[in-house]
Amino acid sequence: MLGQRHMHREVETLQWLVAVALAAALALMLVSQAHGDDVMGPVPGLLPNNMDQIAAPLGGPLRELDSRPESDALATANAQLWAILQLQRDGRVEEAIDAWGDMPMPPEGEVWRYLALASAYLQSGDLEDAVAMLDGAERLEPDNAVLHYYIGVLRMQQAAGAPEWYDSKEDAAERLVCWIPAELTPNTRSLYQLAAITALQRAVERAPDLPRNQLLIGSERNDYADSAISRLPPMVFDLLEAIGADNFEGKAHNMLGYLCLDRGWLEESEYHMDQAAATELTILNGYGDLGDRYALEGRHLDACRSYLKQLAHGGPIVDPATKFFDNLRQSF
Repeated sequence: MLGQRHMHREVETLQWLVAVALAAALALMLVSQAHGDDVMGPVPGLLPNNMDQIAAPLGGPLRELDSRPESDALATANAQLWAILQLQRDGRVEEAIDAWGDMPMPPEGEVWRYLALASAYLQSGDLEDAVAMLDGAERLEPDNAVLHYYIGVLRMQQAAGAPEWYDSKEDAAERLVCWIPAELTPNTRSLYQLAAITALQRAVERAPDLPRNQLLIGSERNDYADSAISRLPPMVFDLLEAIGADNFEGKAHNMLGYLCLDRGWLEESEYHMDQAAATELTILNGYGDLGDRYALEGRHLDACRSYLKQLAHGGPIVDPATKFFDNLRQSF
């Protein structure tokens, strides 16, 4: 009797265990259907083939990735650019022209390659290639002040080799009734000079906006703090100094002074000469010629002022001093 009762308890316990197991299985099935098949977690992937290299001990401290290779390439390019600028500074324009062809430039610096080449071609007298370089620069930056300065220089050189109209007021004793040019020229001297005036005026108007401190290559000069000076990135000012255009604004005013004087625009001529003198350019013959033109028109006090400005810039003293006292006497 006691054995039967003990057996009955074991069977009852077994039934409870089976019931609990069935309930747990049912709950697990419901959770799987509700949340999808990811309950079991991600399936482990295969180990990479280079696991032996990944698991190997580190040979030293971790080194941050940097742009050292890129910085080295930029420093080398900067050294190459300095060498080209030195060629132009030394007047070795033919070598500079060849070197510019091998010089990699970023898109934002390409306009300065064109202008440096235009300067070299103008210096060598190759006006045709100078025109091509200026056209390229104008397509990139049509408002660039240095571009308009060199367009003005180009027009001045073209004017020097162009004939004047046959009925010009100059050379009246040699004026012809019929004038047939020996060879066709695009424009006359006067038209080239007018074009030069327009370009040079645009140059001086846009000069304040010129980014003289802009880097020719790269964006930050601090990136090269550990480099030698010759490997630092040159700026726009360095290029202008190399090609002789660092004071292009004063030179433009100086040329405008002579062009206006040639056309009889005496007040405008004096203004531009004064502006050129303010940039520390020495104006000698200009003020003397201006004084002579004022004297011819009977403007003796204006002539006196011009001769005094000529004296202030040095040079011979006797001639402008004599003219000053003559015009001062005639002004009363």
